[in-house]
Amino acid sequence: MKKYFVCIVAVASAFLCSCKKDSLGTLYGPADPNIRIKSIWGSSWSTNLTYDGTGRITLASNSDASRVEYEYPNSLVKQKNFNTAGVLTETYTYELGPDGLAVKQTRMTDPGFSAFYSYNNEKQPLKMVTNISGTVQIEDFFYSNGNCDSARFTNDGNWTLTIKWTYYTDKAEQVGFRAYGRGFRGKDNINLLKTEEYVHPDGSSNGVTNYTYEFDALQRVSKQTGVRGANVYITNYSY
Repeated sequence: MKKYFVCIVAVASAFLCSCKKDSLGTLYGPADPNIRIKSIWGSSWSTNLTYDGTGRITLASNSDASRVEYEYPNSLVKQKNFNTAGVLTETYTYELGPDGLAVKQTRMTDPGFSAFYSYNNEKQPLKMVTNISGTVQIEDFFYSNGNCDSARFTNDGNWTLTIKWTYYTDKAEQVGFRAYGRGFRGKDNINLLKTEEYVHPDGSSNGVTNYTYEFDALQRVSKQTGVRGANVYITNYSY
């Protein structure tokens, strides 16, 4: 399974000229400076990550020769996606609020697309409203003890999907937005992901994916294994 870094995930980020150094450090500098992911890989794919001096991601280079570049003009983040031939295929532009968090996204190739982001008091993602050529999609995120325990998706007011998560309360999050230099997408969960389940409006589920972790000598996540039925998903990390 290929899992090239085309983010988010998403999520990528001197940021604003008006941004204070302490807030920039809070958003982009890992709590532990040793926790900044340099490479991620699976059985048939890999991605190498590059950062600037403030911890913002600047480049994600994939093993198939595609890449994602990040630029930071004032109050903006520009995510440029290049295909395997080195051709620019898409640019995502994120507009930033005064706290350095993304509040709006537009796309170069789709004038009808716009996404708006809001956050809770802890600066964690709370809602995303996406307009796609007149169709409105909404994602609502819900939290418990500092972790996002569920997300609800609607399409023009109709519920389409809920995702549920649980966490290891004795293990701190290490592979979230900050570890990838994408603090402009909001603050991370407090703990590492334990389980994930997709639930549909008719009550059916795709099954629960269970996640386990291995750690290196510095107690950083070196391997994440997700298991759902006969499916096994492995992601490796280096720093």
